[in-house]
Amino acid sequence: MAALLHVQEGEGRLVALVMALMFLPSAGAAIGVSSAESLFLSRVGAEALPALYIVLGLVTVMATLGMTALLGRMAPARAYLIMPVVLAALLGGARVLVEIDVDGIYEALWVTVFLIDTFTRLVIWGIAGITFDTRQAKRLYPLFVAAGILGFSLGGLFTSVLVRLLGTENLLVAWAGVLLVTLVLARAVTQLTGAIMTTPAKRLRRRRAGRLREDLQAGFQYVRQSRLIFWTAFSAVLFQALYFLLAFPFSQSVETAFPVEDEMTAFLGVFRGATTGSALIVSVLVATRFNARFGLMAGFLALALFDLVGFSAMSIASPFAAIVAFRYLHEVWQSGITRTAWFALFNVVPPVRREQTRLFVNGVCLQAGVVLVGATLLVGREFLHPQQLFVIGAIAAGLTLFAVFQARQAYLSALVDALRAGRPQVFNNEEDPFSSFQQDAAAMNVAMTGLSDPDAAVRRVAADILSNLNVPEAAPSLIEALNDGDVDVRKAALPALARLNVTAAWDDVVNCLSDTEAEVRARAVATLRRLAKGDNNFPMHVQPLLDDPVPSVRAVAAASLLAAGPNARAEQTLREMAAAEDTESRVEALRSLKTWGGEAAFDIASAALSDPQPVVRRAAAAALAHLDDARCAGILVDALGDEDRSVREVLAESIEVVGEPALQPAVDALKDPEREDGVLRALERLHVETRADEIRAYARDRITKALHYYNLWRCAQALPSEDGRAELLVDSLRWTAEQYGINVLRAIASIEQGHAVRVAVESLGSSDPVQLANAVETLDSISDRDIVRPVLRLWDPGSESPLAYTDVPPDEALRQSLGDSDPWLRACAALAANGVASDEVKSELGRLAESDPDETVRETAAAALDGEKAMETLQTLSIMERILFLKRVPLFSNLPPAELKQVATIADEHVFVDGEVIAEQNEPGDELYVIVSGNVRVTVNNGDGETELAVRGAGEYVGEMAIISRKPRMARLVAKGDVRALCIGQKQFEGILRERPETSLAVMTVLCDRLREREAAAH
Repeated sequence: MAALLHVQEGEGRLVALVMALMFLPSAGAAIGVSSAESLFLSRVGAEALPALYIVLGLVTVMATLGMTALLGRMAPARAYLIMPVVLAALLGGARVLVEIDVDGIYEALWVTVFLIDTFTRLVIWGIAGITFDTRQAKRLYPLFVAAGILGFSLGGLFTSVLVRLLGTENLLVAWAGVLLVTLVLARAVTQLTGAIMTTPAKRLRRRRAGRLREDLQAGFQYVRQSRLIFWTAFSAVLFQALYFLLAFPFSQSVETAFPVEDEMTAFLGVFRGATTGSALIVSVLVATRFNARFGLMAGFLALALFDLVGFSAMSIASPFAAIVAFRYLHEVWQSGITRTAWFALFNVVPPVRREQTRLFVNGVCLQAGVVLVGATLLVGREFLHPQQLFVIGAIAAGLTLFAVFQARQAYLSALVDALRAGRPQVFNNEEDPFSSFQQDAAAMNVAMTGLSDPDAAVRRVAADILSNLNVPEAAPSLIEALNDGDVDVRKAALPALARLNVTAAWDDVVNCLSDTEAEVRARAVATLRRLAKGDNNFPMHVQPLLDDPVPSVRAVAAASLLAAGPNARAEQTLREMAAAEDTESRVEALRSLKTWGGEAAFDIASAALSDPQPVVRRAAAAALAHLDDARCAGILVDALGDEDRSVREVLAESIEVVGEPALQPAVDALKDPEREDGVLRALERLHVETRADEIRAYARDRITKALHYYNLWRCAQALPSEDGRAELLVDSLRWTAEQYGINVLRAIASIEQGHAVRVAVESLGSSDPVQLANAVETLDSISDRDIVRPVLRLWDPGSESPLAYTDVPPDEALRQSLGDSDPWLRACAALAANGVASDEVKSELGRLAESDPDETVRETAAAALDGEKAMETLQTLSIMERILFLKRVPLFSNLPPAELKQVATIADEHVFVDGEVIAEQNEPGDELYVIVSGNVRVTVNNGDGETELAVRGAGEYVGEMAIISRKPRMARLVAKGDVRALCIGQKQFEGILRERPETSLAVMTVLCDRLREREAAAH
């Protein structure tokens, strides 16, 4: 069942809850709306509807905008949990007022139920939106839509049973009860996903407060400018008017045909259930074929034409059965065909304006149609014959037909413009929950025509569109595209032919095996494999590519041959590539292993996990996830101590794919400090409820360590400081404490409210006190408070905690740090101990200088015993002295203390004499220089002589723009006086930027300053 419904492992419980959340409120709405409409028609009468149409349109606009504004001021999850209670209270109050028979209650109830239905949909889809990401939505939203429609249909059909049991008035109470059950389901979903419940910061609320007005204005401006959206908006007004022009006589006929209130309620429920159920069947079985045959706009044209014929016929004679049939067919077509196309029309709007345009059309234009009908009926009530109302409907339908025809012409033009502008997303709508059921014939014709466009860019976009869609009619054009002069067109055409399984293209694809472009050859191999279906000629055609000069082609060829059957030559090719000296060959071989498998593939992948290149290790980790070998789980877990963060991330993703077999080894590996970070990354992706007790035991152990280092940090702050030595120890103790605390929180996130905890942990490093407070408050609200609360004092000293501080003298804090198991903390403590006279500290330094296993610790301890200060020359600058210096450089100031060591290790020292050219303008640049002492002149020669841009001093850096852009240096660097600098190579610096996002931000800030300087110099 999960496979049939596209539900992946671990999603079952959550998907079931959300399906129930869609089903029950929809069923309740079908029952409640039938009750309210019946009460109104039987006790007030349809004659009051025109005025209520006007009220409904205006109130809907105001209520929708007000609700949107409220969501801008309150955490959405909190608002979604409050709203069902408010709506249920409104229904309960309405039931009481109906019993008292208060004047105007039925009119108010009629308007209110429409708003309640609207807001209920907002709640359930809002919760779905914060629960599932974009990729999940694409898979699961059709399922949720179906659950909602099924609920509405069954609720309507079941109304006749309930009305006999409860009576029409009490159906309102039943609806209120369903809303309270909705609250329970919504809360279960938000608790399961850990939705954030905190309120946004005040300034964010102020920013959103004026956004509604801006969005409406922007939407209006776009409607005015876009011919398509203008006619679409105009059509929306008319279609909405037609809906209510038909709803009014329908209500009048129902009022006359069912004088008994309960019978009327039963009829309305059955009618709604039958209409909704039929619409679902039509949307699934008919919409795809209709749209693919005639295009999206054809559905709107057909509806307008149907309304024209229907209203014209009703103007001659309008018996009850005819009106019911007309309303039934109108709603089935509108919900089943045109509803699925409505979302796609907005797909041609650029993303930056799409939501604003949709807000204006749905929030203003549709409601204008309701108000228009209400005003028309009010004005014409005194002198219009009932049959003449259908004449007005026929005229409106004629205008609608004209407007839709204009929109259709504009739609075709918009598709062509989108194709030429390179916006393929317009042709493959991803926003509508039923997008998988639709395919627009007009859009496909435009794409196929684009394959023969003289502009290569248009042909590329068209081929890319068709490669992602199933359009059998495009096969001849795609075959012809294989001979296109543009390589990107040929590349896109091949997977499109494979997707369509165009066996007639076999010979043309074989010709592509000798294409001049490597990627075309590789894609041709993959396409032939899809088309082969056991064809014995496949190996014969592909075998020569095992000698292709490009590694990616050789790898694809070998993997495809092995997938087709045993092939010794292909296996030998992959083995040779896996052992090759060039990194590209090794990576391509590993990427091909998942299509190969077997013992040899496992051996190659597991051996590659120790490759010196991170990119190779990442490819090996990804390959192991797809090999059917029981040993993969253990191998992946063992590798989680990899020094490269990106490799650990891929290992965690692969462990997620392996699943349950990796769970116990991963939990056991938590005891290994070197693998701790990688294991936590993996556990965040696994379902570890069965190991919750072990996770909590680990968390409690880490709490003890976190508070131990926190206490040392507090006490070490009193150490005498000189040249920042003690500050380095203090910062390191604080960072270590926080890392243990964060690991506690990450562990808890793996078993409870993972999303909420992860988001809060990311905010703990924020410099914004409001964001930090929100993060702490979020963490303080989760249920495992006995574990979470003790570590909150690391970020909020005022937090309540069951554990007391343990104060020790500063010397004792220093001595304990000297004896710590972490060599980095021992080195920092030895540096801070320089000049400290305590005998206990000196004794500990002597022990470290003689026998510590870490070389840096031994050197730093020996220097501290000698009472040495900063070295006089770079030749004698120790690693710890470099770290002290780098800590004062703005570029690296935000790096954690322990990570500064990695930067200090890769930095080489350089000395330049006065006037020496450090780097020449326009020469290749592959080094960045951090100035330790002296000054560097930055000059440019623009043909009119040399201009000095700036003079950089100690703590600044130069040469970064060349290694970031990989282009020649933009300026000349000259030593002004003797200069001492630390040099970082291009590859090492790029590694720092990849691994340390905070350094990237610092670089961007400096780059902006440098560009401003250059601009100023140019003027």
